[in-house]
Amino acid sequence: MCPIVTGFLVNLYTSQVIRTKWENVMSEIVSVSNGVKQGGVMSPILFIIYMDELLIKLIVSGVGCYIN
Repeated sequence: MCPIVTGFLVNLYTSQVIRTKWENVMSEIVSVSNGVKQGGVMSPILFIIYMDELLIKLIVSGVGCYIN
């Protein structure tokens, strides 16, 4: 993968912050250390990549329930 794209994704997902608004009161900014950006264009693709790797590791481990 291109180093520029990799750097962009790392920065995008490691520098996430949130704040909450309730009525007219805003919370302090809080750092988010994990999770997927809701509404992010890349989020579904990154989730699929993550799930593929997870499923491969599960199959290789031999753990789980099998039919037939």
